[in-house]
Amino acid sequence: MKAEDKTEAKTLSVVAPFKGDVQSLTTLFGERYALQVHPNLSCLAAALGAGTGVIMLTEEALLGDVEALGRALSEQPSWSDIPIILLASNNGRSGRDTEIARRRLPQSAGYVIVLERPLSSASLLSAIAAAWGSRERQFEMRDRLSELAEERERLRILLENVPVGICFMDADGRSVISNPLYRRYVP
Repeated sequence: MKAEDKTEAKTLSVVAPFKGDVQSLTTLFGERYALQVHPNLSCLAAALGAGTGVIMLTEEALLGDVEALGRALSEQPSWSDIPIILLASNNGRSGRDTEIARRRLPQSAGYVIVLERPLSSASLLSAIAAAWGSRERQFEMRDRLSELAEERERLRILLENVPVGICFMDADGRSVISNPLYRRYVP
């Protein structure tokens, strides 16, 4: 990732209660992403915002205040679905047990990737890159929606102030949008 991309305040937010996990993840991602390490889910929930890129949690983090994370995720704008990567311990467990770990996340966590540990650095880097790419597309969609809203407002102002009656109709002849001058003369 380029240095100027890091200044956009898009962050990789990490909650990993064990010091060794934090050190490993910081070493792996610290040069590539703007990293925010949080001690628990409540702190993560308080820090979530428009610049949150991807969330990475270790399974041990799910012993914290999952409801606070759920509330924060449910308050995201409609264009937003922050990717969450859950690093689950396999400890001889089956894939079904990993799904149990996933279900401990709140329902508002829609985009979740579960990776069983141990895994290679390359696999983790690949998963983060894929989630980050998806999140970048969400940011692009946010920007397009904002531009569309600005254009729509300019059109509304123009339509309200043009000195002639204007009406746009659908294929059935129903008025879709009209200005006050049109509505004054055509019931």
